[in-house]
Amino acid sequence: MTKRIFHSVFWACVLILAASLGLVLSVLNTHFVSIERTQLKAEAELAAQGIENEGTSFFDGIDLGSYRVTWINSDGTVLYDSVADSESMVNHFDREEFKEAMSTGTGTSDRYSATMSTKTLYYAVKVNDGTVVRTAVTQDTIMVLVLKMAQPILIILLAALAVSYFLAKKLSQRIVKPINQLDLDHPLQNQVDEELFPLLQKIDEQNNRLDSQMEQLTARQKEFDTITSVMSEGLILIDNNGLVLSMNQAARVLLKAPEGVEGKSLLVVDRSEGMQKALDCVLHGEADEETMQIQKDTYEIHASPVVSHNELRGACLVIFGLSDKRKAEQQRQEFSANVSHELKSPLQTIIGASELLENHMVKKEDEDHFLKEIHGESERLLHLIDDIIRLSQLDENQDMTMENISIGSAVNEAIEALQPQADSRHVQIDYDGSDAHIQGVSRLIYEIAYNLLDNAIRYNRDPGSVTIRISDTDDQAVLSVKDTGIGIAEDQIPRIFERFYRVDKSRSRASGGTGLGLSIVKHAIQVHQAKIDVSSQLGVGTEMTVTFPKRQ
Repeated sequence: MTKRIFHSVFWACVLILAASLGLVLSVLNTHFVSIERTQLKAEAELAAQGIENEGTSFFDGIDLGSYRVTWINSDGTVLYDSVADSESMVNHFDREEFKEAMSTGTGTSDRYSATMSTKTLYYAVKVNDGTVVRTAVTQDTIMVLVLKMAQPILIILLAALAVSYFLAKKLSQRIVKPINQLDLDHPLQNQVDEELFPLLQKIDEQNNRLDSQMEQLTARQKEFDTITSVMSEGLILIDNNGLVLSMNQAARVLLKAPEGVEGKSLLVVDRSEGMQKALDCVLHGEADEETMQIQKDTYEIHASPVVSHNELRGACLVIFGLSDKRKAEQQRQEFSANVSHELKSPLQTIIGASELLENHMVKKEDEDHFLKEIHGESERLLHLIDDIIRLSQLDENQDMTMENISIGSAVNEAIEALQPQADSRHVQIDYDGSDAHIQGVSRLIYEIAYNLLDNAIRYNRDPGSVTIRISDTDDQAVLSVKDTGIGIAEDQIPRIFERFYRVDKSRSRASGGTGLGLSIVKHAIQVHQAKIDVSSQLGVGTEMTVTFPKRQ
């Protein structure tokens, strides 16, 4: 407030000073120009009288000072000029002051020179013989006068600014001092001017309301803390910016939250993928459920937005653990439901087509089409059953014999198996034949290479290409499969390894995909303690890179 008052007073003084200075200069300039015009008129009349009496001999030996006298004939020809040679001067018939003098007896005009920053005043008077005498004087413009007086003007301005600064500072402090000394806890006890008393009354009323509300909030906060402290589930309240408002003891222990976490971002406490997804959804006003791993245990997050008057105010997150039995049951139910759904589709097609053939309801020329459809769906069903069996075997976590194997050999086998499929889709497979050896399970490495290549062909363009690279270092081997296909949206990448999850369900089923290939890849990678990175761009393509650690 002090700064605002200071700036207001200071700049008001500066503006008044600038306006006053400009007004003074303008008035002085007008005054001196008026004096100059009067003198110019007197000189012109004197010169006209002298010429009328003595002719050009009047100018002999006379000192005109800063004035210039020109004698002009009635046709505009210059008869005499006190500064220049009259014979070399142009005709003045079109000059404004000459024409006005010939018409009314006297004439005036002003002409500016932008290059010289000067103004010339002219006064012309008609002599009785029909000629015209014109006097002229040159003055500097007001800007030139200001520049010539720059030093004294600058000194005056600086002095005025210093005085304005001092006065503004003192005045603002004097105005604000009584306000700063107010006792806002007991506003009605202050001795102030009557102008401030209504404000103090409102502050006192507001204080009373705040005290009452704070008592109610404190009581409710105690009740809330008492209830949430005995919960076994973690409870977190956040505002609409993702900052922690409250966290019960169970959540603090579970997330190992430090003291003083209130007021900080929830992601400072936990940056797991599940927490980030839940937080992102709930801050966009959408409820969400996610799972997260804390050490070796699985927990579920239920995030619900808090909306008031159609505006997001914050969110509530509840974290509770999933027991091994419950988690296994949940996975079993989801897997069974998905298997039933996936098996039902090809079986319905096979049964429907075979019934039509059996009941002779198909034209002779259409029988081949139905037989091909039965054959295709049978192959799809067989592939689906094979993938389910492989995935079930991996789920059993059976001990597998590790041996020194060649990644290149597995890649070559996969290329040989999938080359017909690639040819039918006009997809070119580029592999330079490089190789790397690791300790692993030969069948699983083949599964990784086969499924990555199968996906790269299946979701590619027509025509398209797949590039396979293998690199080898002392501590790791890397297998990369890059395609020019349809790509995967960024928000779907984390889910592509889920069982039966398809990015494009219609295209996947049309191309014969089972939705289990990448789940098999994920399990096979886990067996080898490897990791997979996915880089994709819609409409450009996808690259999947598997990094295998080398073990003795």
